[in-house]
Amino acid sequence: MRKRRICPKCGGPMVGYPAISRKDNQTEICSTCGLKEALDAYKNRG
Repeated sequence: MRKRRICPKCGGPMVGYPAISRKDNQTEICSTCGLKEALDAYKNRG
């Protein structure tokens, strides 16, 4: 049986391939949080 993985950022389940957090460049987060971090970085570039 697979171990259920939980996203440390939102507390939701991590399904499929995880994303790597842009905050520390090593923490695995769910793909939804990864997308949110990427969009925030795009909005705040400058």
